[in-house]
Amino acid sequence: MKRYMAVIIIIPAGWLYSLSQAAEPTELFIEQALDNPAMINYSNITLVDAFKGISSAIGVPLEADPSALSQLPYGGLTPLASVQLQNVTWRQALREFLAPLALRFQVGKEPIYILATDELMRQPHRLTPRELSALVALQQSNVNKSDERLLRQIRDVTRMDFGLVVNGIRQDKADKDISEDILSETPISAAEALNLYCRVLSAKGNRSGSEWTWWVRSETVGNKDTLDIVILLERDLAAMKLDRRVDVSFRNTKVQSILIDLGRSAVMPVGFESGCLMMVDDAMRDNASLTLQNGSIRMALDALSGMTGLEYRTDGLKLYISASENLKVLASQRATTVTTTSSNPTVAVLTLPVPGSNIESMVFIRQNDLKDEGLLEKYLRVRQSMLDDFYKVLRELPDESQ
Repeated sequence: MKRYMAVIIIIPAGWLYSLSQAAEPTELFIEQALDNPAMINYSNITLVDAFKGISSAIGVPLEADPSALSQLPYGGLTPLASVQLQNVTWRQALREFLAPLALRFQVGKEPIYILATDELMRQPHRLTPRELSALVALQQSNVNKSDERLLRQIRDVTRMDFGLVVNGIRQDKADKDISEDILSETPISAAEALNLYCRVLSAKGNRSGSEWTWWVRSETVGNKDTLDIVILLERDLAAMKLDRRVDVSFRNTKVQSILIDLGRSAVMPVGFESGCLMMVDDAMRDNASLTLQNGSIRMALDALSGMTGLEYRTDGLKLYISASENLKVLASQRATTVTTTSSNPTVAVLTLPVPGSNIESMVFIRQNDLKDEGLLEKYLRVRQSMLDDFYKVLRELPDESQ
């Protein structure tokens, strides 16, 4: 039976007392805590258990992005080998602890967020252990101008036999002209060099309207294991992400929550067209149901689109939700009906961005709301004044018919 040892945390005397006095973590408190000395010693422990131990020791919750964990070989249960860090601050310890997992951290107002690096988020599927090792090697190994044969230098510094596949075609070497442009005397990581390589490739006669990007692929062909750096268009990578297989079951759930969850499964941020969610029928918008077993994320989005009238498209490596023309017509008809029959009509609509997200929220202000706050008469005066000014401008415009 496999045994799991607890996390051993050694911290200065008196610091634990000061942590216990803190009511809730604040951003300043977290920054100060991260600069305190720490020592950690792990042996045969899972990632989630390690997070719990570190969180308890620092006195600050760690909040891991589910999308980031879903990219790791075994998610939050990814096993860790022995990790020993000493004579470092918690800030340094966290960086060194997360780097071999292609993860990073960001200080929030209350928790410390555990996030994926851009390269990890880019992978179209959950990584195998070999792919994770290869990705981390590219992030942590440096290249420079000492050898402009980029692919050969990457193999040398990572000690991995990488192949190169560009737009589905296997290449013997990276483009020499591009390599000369991006490599310099100052060392940069192999991952950063590949980012620059794709950027230059995008700028060289790219008529597709989509940028180039890269990811790491390990597969077995016959009896041979291959390890490739795959360079392709972002739109093609986004399509691969939407083809990921998922099991989903939503019952009486808000459409917005379902879409965000599907985006998380695809490891793609979700953006919404302003006001599109409010065009969906009220009952459907707040009480949608969707069940899918071993289907693609695309199938789930298609089903949701059919139910709600919302459309989806990829924008780079983002998922963008908008209202179809048919939905706009139906929403306009419903709004006309409500306005003409309701004794409490809508008098104003505010569109407000949700802080820290790509989501916008619409707030409908009705006549009785203003009346209850004693603001109705003031609102009517302001509206009449605006109308008077508008009419005045119209009267002063030259008559082009004469």
